[in-house]
Amino acid sequence: LGTIITHYRPSIDEIVAIADIIYHSEGKFIQPEDGIDLKFYGPNEIKELLAPYNGDSIALLIETGTLIVGMGGSFLDEHPHEHNGHQRVEKECAATLTSKLLGSNQDPLWRSIIRYAYQDDVGKRFDWHYLDASMTLPNLIKDAYTAKHDELSVLNDAIDYIIGYHESLESGKIIL
Repeated sequence: LGTIITHYRPSIDEIVAIADIIYHSEGKFIQPEDGIDLKFYGPNEIKELLAPYNGDSIALLIETGTLIVGMGGSFLDEHPHEHNGHQRVEKECAATLTSKLLGSNQDPLWRSIIRYAYQDDVGKRFDWHYLDASMTLPNLIKDAYTAKHDELSVLNDAIDYIIGYHESLESGKIIL
């Protein structure tokens, strides 16, 4: 059983990064087929977790099988943190960092999903010709789990929807 930790109310980029790990880790981090325990932590909880490892998320992963996504200065976190000189990792988000590590950025479908997650993370909203911006996929997903942000089933539904939507775009049949 592997453990993935992210922050409460994860953004689209963390959701996509987690989906990428589930679909593409193939033993690189954790073994998804053995099951994944998804946990949500706040900043103080993650500091406490990393304290015995001097903030080293790789040491935590090696010793405990726990992977931190999108927080705590982990190797899958683009946010400003003492581990990266308090600077945002330029042109990256949790999804892009994960995809480069796993190689999923070579797959056209995942490249599309990752690009979408990055655009959302840097604040670009999409307006697909006939859709109002408030109805775009990131906004719909965020609305769907706002009240239930720490329920795995809601996160799974969001991941399935993202993948299904992008598969429909690839096939030329847009399913909304």
